[in-house]
Amino acid sequence: MRTLRVADTVFPVQMTPIQLSASGDNVVLTPTAGSALRIVKLAFMCSPANTVTIKQSSSPLSGPMPFGDKGGLFIDGDAWPIRFQRDATLTLNLASSGSVVGFVMWYEEP
Repeated sequence: MRTLRVADTVFPVQMTPIQLSASGDNVVLTPTAGSALRIVKLAFMCSPANTVTIKQSSSPLSGPMPFGDKGGLFIDGDAWPIRFQRDATLTLNLASSGSVVGFVMWYEEP
């Protein structure tokens, strides 16, 4: 298992697959109550073309990002993980239905 050290605390890093097909908001990760998600890596690919918005619960973290067929995104946050507020979900909004597949590597901070 991979771990990440933050100050004097070691957190186990989890990997969760992404497999979405419905348009609208799709919750990818939900933290344990009272915890905050830290996203270390995020990767996905769209087929067919789609527009994706990354959200913290219902609040956009990105603008709408258009991707062509087989287009995608990779975020490497090893040095600076994306920090979510406590109890906030990682949500991907798809403008239209279609396959969006990938993975997210993450840990929780109490």
